Formats: sequence, C-alpha cells, structure tokens
Amino acid sequence: MVGNLSSGVWGVVATPFLGPSLEVDGSSLSRLVKHYEGIGVTGLTVLGVFGEAARLSAEERRTVLEVVAASVELPLVVGVTGLATAPVIEEARLVREVVGDRLAGLMVQVNSPDPRT
Repeated sequence: MVGNLSSGVWGVVATPFLGPSLEVDGSSLSRLVKHYEGIGVTGLTVLGVFGEAARLSAEERRTVLEVVAASVELPLVVGVTGLATAPVIEEARLVREVVGDRLAGLMVQVNSPDPRT
C-alpha cells in the first residue's frame, strides 16, 4: 500500500475515455482523483499536461471540471488553451465558475496557427 506523500506533491490528472466514441469516463475520473486525494496529494493539475484538453469540446472540459470538483476538495490548477486571447479568457471564466475558490491557478497556453509566432 502506498503511504502518504510529502507535502507539496500535486497529482497530474490524465482524462480517462470510454468506448469507441471516446467519451469522458466520469466514473474512472472520479475514482482517479479520489485516489490522489487518498494518498495525500496537496492539489491536482487538470486539463493541462497531457494534451487531451485541446481535443475536448467546451462541454467535455466542463464535464471534467464538474466531476473533479464534485469528487474532491483539493485545490486545482487548470489548463486553458486556445488560438486567441478572447477564447482563453472565456475558458478561464468557465473554470472559475465551476471550480470556485479551489482554483489555485491557471496554466494558460495561447496557440497560434501561424508557425512564425
């Protein structure tokens, strides 16, 4: 059995998918973040490291955030990404709406379709 982690360790959450349509697997996601909480992580990083967030619709990203927020009481760092500043700002507002005061930070990535920028 895994013991508790040292203070300051954050879990990096991979979004699980289910079935041939690759739906967000909310049950597995809930179990995963509860496991992280159970082993003593300080907080969680969601939608920001493995790259799957860029392929999710806004509704799917909201689902991920709602499942995580409903499953654990940990602080969250959430990734937001877009092709321009305005959509990233809207995404950040959605994150704040869903996560509330548990939002510890945003990882912001604004991608450009122009390879020179």
